[in-house]
Amino acid sequence: MASFVVIAATHQGREAARVARSPHVVSAEEKGKAFALWQDGFDTIGGEQYSVIYVDPLTDSAPPPPGLREWPKPGHAVLSPGAKSQGAGEGIATRFGPVDGIIGPEGLASAGEPLVYIRPDAPITGGYLVSAWGDDEGPVFGEPLFAEPPANFYVLAAATVLAPALVLTVTAARTGSAAARRRRAARFSSGAGCRHRLLRDIAEVIPAIGAGGGLATVVLWCYQSSDWPAPKVGYMMTARFLAPYKCALFGCVALAVLLVMLATVLLTGAGLPHSWRDAGWRHAQRP
Repeated sequence: MASFVVIAATHQGREAARVARSPHVVSAEEKGKAFALWQDGFDTIGGEQYSVIYVDPLTDSAPPPPGLREWPKPGHAVLSPGAKSQGAGEGIATRFGPVDGIIGPEGLASAGEPLVYIRPDAPITGGYLVSAWGDDEGPVFGEPLFAEPPANFYVLAAATVLAPALVLTVTAARTGSAAARRRRAARFSSGAGCRHRLLRDIAEVIPAIGAGGGLATVVLWCYQSSDWPAPKVGYMMTARFLAPYKCALFGCVALAVLLVMLATVLLTGAGLPHSWRDAGWRHAQRP
C-alpha cells in the first residue's frame, strides 16, 4: 500500500516541478514582455539522452530559471547533481565550458535528473521568447519528456508487491489454524463469551503483527528521509516529494496492521462465532 502512495507522490512532485520550470512563451508581437530567450537541445551520457537548455537573459532584472540562484556568465553552464555524477567519466564538467554552479532541487524533476543550463556567449537564434517561469502548457523537457504514465507503475506494484503480500498474508493466517481451533473450543467449553474469545485471538497475534508493523515503520522512515536509487533501474527516488504524503505513508502501516490482524482472526477457520460454537460442540462431544 505504501508503494502506491510513493508512486502518487513521485508523479505529483515531478509534475509540479515540470510546470514550475516550464517557460511561458510569448509571440514576437509581445517581445516587449519577454525577459529571456530559451531553446532546448539534447546530449547523451552513457548512450542515454538528457536535456541541455540554452537560455539567455534579455534584461538585467530577468529572473533565472527555477533552481538557479543567479544567471551563469556568458559561455558558462550550470549542471544538475545528476548530470555531474553520471557524466563525471565523460568530461561533462568541461563539455559545455566553465561550470558556474549546481541546479537546485526546486528546478529538478527528480533528485537524480541529468540537466544542463547553458548561457551562450553568442545570441540565440530561433529560440522562444519567455515572459515568465511556470506554464502548464509550456515546453516539456528533461525527465518528464520520457516519463511513463503512473498507471503502468500502479499495475507493476500490484503484480509484484501487493499480490504476493496478500498471498503471504493468507498463508500466514492459515498456519496453525488447527491448533487455534482447539484452543477456541477449549475456551468455549470453559464458558468464555464471544468478546473474550475475540480478545484472546487478537492477543495471540499481536506480537507477530506488531513486530511486522514496527519493522515496516522503520523501513519507511529511512526511505522517506533521504534520496536513494531504485534497484536496477537507477532512478533516484526523491524524498522531498514524499513530505506532503507522510501521514498517508505511515497510515499505510496502521491500515496494514489492522487488515492482517482481521485476516488472521477470520481466516483460521474458526474466527466467526458460528465456527466457535461448532468447534465447542465438537469438543464437548469427545469422550
